[in-house]
Amino acid sequence: MRFAGAYLQMQREHWPDLADRGLLPEPKAAVTKAMAESYRRIHMGEQSATFDPAPFHGLVAGFGMMYPRYSAETSQTTSIIDQARNILRKAKADGRFVP
Repeated sequence: MRFAGAYLQMQREHWPDLADRGLLPEPKAAVTKAMAESYRRIHMGEQSATFDPAPFHGLVAGFGMMYPRYSAETSQTTSIIDQARNILRKAKADGRFVP
């Protein structure tokens, strides 16, 4: 839930117009809990990941993706949230929204 909240906060800072349109909810506990549960279900194969780009048409130049990770002590020493921060900053600079 912490990562979901950080993601929403960062994206709301990068894309305030999307937040104003309701495309980026506030990182409240109920929202981040639902995001974490959805991630768990997708990761476990219980549901498919879906994304509808239609509401973003004309608001972003395109879409991007990220793969921040931490799997062992030999992994990236930057925290997963810091990795996401760097990725989302670059994506915004390129006009790419990472759903």
